[in-house]
Amino acid sequence: MGRCVKGLIVALVLILSPIICFSFPAGHGKKYNLPTPQIKDFRENNKNNFVRLKNDMSVDQVNEIMGTDKNVQTYYIYVKQKNLLSNPYSQKSIEKGGVDYLIYFYYTDMFQRDGKITEDELTPILFESGRLIGIGWDFCNKRLGEDLHEGSGVEEK
Repeated sequence: MGRCVKGLIVALVLILSPIICFSFPAGHGKKYNLPTPQIKDFRENNKNNFVRLKNDMSVDQVNEIMGTDKNVQTYYIYVKQKNLLSNPYSQKSIEKGGVDYLIYFYYTDMFQRDGKITEDELTPILFESGRLIGIGWDFCNKRLGEDLHEGSGVEEK
C-alpha cells in the first residue's frame, strides 16, 4: 500500500508542478494571465495584412483588409502597460497640385521597448483621389515631394 501512495504522490507532483510553476511565478504570488492581444500581435497582423494590399484598391477595400477597429485594448509585456490602438493608428489628408491625398499610418514596428509608439514605428500607406498608390515612407516622401517625418501630424502616444 505504501508504494502505491508514493507512486500516486510522485505522479501528482509531476503532473501539477508545471501548472503550479506557471500559475505562481517566483516572488509574485499571483496567477500569471497574459492579456491578449499583445501589442506585438497587433503589429504582426498589420504587417501580414499589408501583403494583401494591391495598388488601385479603394479606401473601403483597404479598410476591409486592414480592419477599422478603434481603441483595441492591447498589452505591452515589456513595460507591463496597456495600450489602446486603432487601425489606422492615425491619418492625414493633404491637397497638392489639385490632387487629394490621404495617408493612413499603421503601427508595424517597435524600435524601443519604452511603451511609446513613435512615428518611426509606423508605416504609411498613400491614397491618391481615394485609390491606393503605394506603401512606405520612401514611397510617400518621393511621391509627395516632402519629408513626411517632419510635421507629419502623427502624435506620439
